[in-house]
Amino acid sequence: MGAISYRVAARVTGRRVDNWVFGGLADGAGWVALLYVVLKVGDLALAGEIPALLAFDDLSRRMWLELTLGLLPVMLLLAPRLRDDHRFLSAGVLLLATGVLVNRFNATLFAQIAPVGAVYAPHPAEWLSTIGVIAAAMLAWLLGVRILHVFENPDSAV
Repeated sequence: MGAISYRVAARVTGRRVDNWVFGGLADGAGWVALLYVVLKVGDLALAGEIPALLAFDDLSRRMWLELTLGLLPVMLLLAPRLRDDHRFLSAGVLLLATGVLVNRFNATLFAQIAPVGAVYAPHPAEWLSTIGVIAAAMLAWLLGVRILHVFENPDSAV
């Protein structure tokens, strides 16, 4: 998310994207994604869930999608030939963000098997807590940019 936020912030402020910064953020995201995939597959193996993963039913197809959206960005973000092209890095971080969304859907919405006839509707407190977390993240990012001088003021350049 840091790499995506950096590109969006650069575009919004009209600044040039520093390829070294963007590449470093994408590199970090690639290593974290690799660690996640290794831990996820290890967890599935230790829990004895590999046969369920190979069932190719609704739930296993969602897990395969999550694993693919975790592994494909690793290849795009860490392959030496692709790292020099900002389009591959951008695609990698966007796929990685999509994989995180699929993970959250798997964990909280789609993987919950409700009894027949049951209907789920989120409580307003669930919506408010989600909005609060997003607002806190936005505030932390804004304060970080301002306090750490991520984008230097062109008037103060020496």
